[in-house]
Amino acid sequence: GALLIALDNFRASCPPAQLPTDVLAELPMLLGKQRAAKRMSRAIEAAISGGLLKFLQVLVVCLASMSEIVGSCAEQLLVLTGPDWSAQDRADALASAELEEFLRGLATIRRILWRVGQAAGLFLPGTDADGTRDASLEDTLGKLRSSLDKAQATWATAESALKILESGLKEWDPDESFEAPMPT
Repeated sequence: GALLIALDNFRASCPPAQLPTDVLAELPMLLGKQRAAKRMSRAIEAAISGGLLKFLQVLVVCLASMSEIVGSCAEQLLVLTGPDWSAQDRADALASAELEEFLRGLATIRRILWRVGQAAGLFLPGTDADGTRDASLEDTLGKLRSSLDKAQATWATAESALKILESGLKEWDPDESFEAPMPT
């Protein structure tokens, strides 16, 4: 069931077996695929070691919790966009050390949400997948898809609030993130 989905997703993300003719031009893409494959293999190892259904259920809980946290952050940011704030009060709030710390925390949440979302996406079937899975797995995959969609929508609300405030998080490219080396 879900493990076959993960393996199919893993195979699709792996670099091609035959190198392209212009290797140097394709190197960034190949390295990105290699990093994605390493992340996927770690997620598969974690799922297998603790039981796949439990792993998926933990992802559902993590995504639901992340949605609540991000939703709370978005609400706090949206308060600053309200009409009861004078331009000076808003400018003072945006320049405060508290907001800077808040944004630093939100950037950390973004990374965690991205990482959990990557693990969840690995086990979610594509649109062309057949529905021949047992009921408990199918139910868990449905909850996983719903939780991931909600977390992504909540994150989009937080990003919208940041744009309204003309504030933002430090630029971050997941492909530039530190990846622990794979054990040999």
